[in-house]
Amino acid sequence: MIGMRIDLVKGLFFDKPAVIGAMDRATVKVFNRFGASTRLIARRSIRKVGKGDKASLPGQPPKSRIGLLREHIYYAYNPAEKSVVIGAALFARSSWAQRTLEHGGVIRQKNRRRRVRKIGDVGEISLYEGKDYRTTKVVVGIGGEQRVTYTRLATQAQADRANRLNELIYGPAEIVAKIAPRPYMAPAFAKAKEKLPEFWENAISKM
Repeated sequence: MIGMRIDLVKGLFFDKPAVIGAMDRATVKVFNRFGASTRLIARRSIRKVGKGDKASLPGQPPKSRIGLLREHIYYAYNPAEKSVVIGAALFARSSWAQRTLEHGGVIRQKNRRRRVRKIGDVGEISLYEGKDYRTTKVVVGIGGEQRVTYTRLATQAQADRANRLNELIYGPAEIVAKIAPRPYMAPAFAKAKEKLPEFWENAISKM
């Protein structure tokens, strides 16, 4: 499960009396070991990298700069289906980055370089091409370096023009990007699943 609500599952960790009481001892041990094993494999697959390192290739586990994804993978009991749920916690309700990394998808982000110009602001009035650079500034936009003339916007027509030029220089207000899958939970689940017969054998032999 990708994007679990950690505030909802904390009471369902396998060391809680309510969980232990709802299951037989062997099942508790097996689910606990399986969840821990899957989490460990998933964490180890997410390699910690520095700020300048490139992102992982599509099909490979994601890389981690801060460590939030690695450190917030949990497992808990699912009483509705009497199963173990394993996955990355949902950091914010508006963010599904964990699910997008696992399955791929489309993300939408605000273009932080875009500005909404209003009357009274200093804004773009023209893309300057002359030799008098005293009223201009060199900026780097989506098309490379641009020499832009700015002025105090006195009319709505000037504000509208500034907004059009701002979009021309920096691109749309919202950036849409397609993200290829970089699975980290499904491979870990498959690898841990190979150990299930061993987990059951150990749990039953010690009863």
